[in-house]
Amino acid sequence: MKQKKNNNDVNAAIILSAGKGKRYSNKKIKQYEIISGKSILEWTLEPFISCNLIKHICLVIDKKHIKLISSKILNNHDIFLAYGGKRRQDSVQSGLELLKKFNPKYVLIHDAVRPNINKELLNNVIKNLKKKKAIVPILNIVDSVKK
Repeated sequence: MKQKKNNNDVNAAIILSAGKGKRYSNKKIKQYEIISGKSILEWTLEPFISCNLIKHICLVIDKKHIKLISSKILNNHDIFLAYGGKRRQDSVQSGLELLKKFNPKYVLIHDAVRPNINKELLNNVIKNLKKKKAIVPILNIVDSVKK
C-alpha cells in the first residue's frame, strides 16, 4: 500500500455509504453494485486512498451491510468504519465522532455513490480550504441538458 505523505495538516474524509438506495432498487444496494470488476464503493474510495493530502478515511455504513464490504476495503489501514444513523446528518456526525481522535484540520464529506471524483479535484478542494471555511466543488456540465 502507498505511504501517505506526512505533513502538519492532517486531513480526513468521510464517505457516506449507509444509504439503502431504495430509489435505485428494492433488491439491490447501489454502492455495492459491481462495475468493471469493482463495486461502486471501491471506485469512489480509490481517489481518496491515493490522495497524499488525506490521511484518514471514515467509511460510514449501515451495520447490516458489513458482509457486503470487500476484504480489500476492510483490510486497508487508512479506512475506519463507523455506523450510519437514521438521517444523513446522523451518519455525518458518526463519522466526525470517529475522526475526532485524529484532530483533522479539514474533513471532506462525500457520497459513496458518486464515483466520478478524482485526485486532482480532492487536491484542489483541500488547497482552497486554506482560503475559505467550506468548499463545494462545482463541475461544468458537458452533456446536453434538455427540458
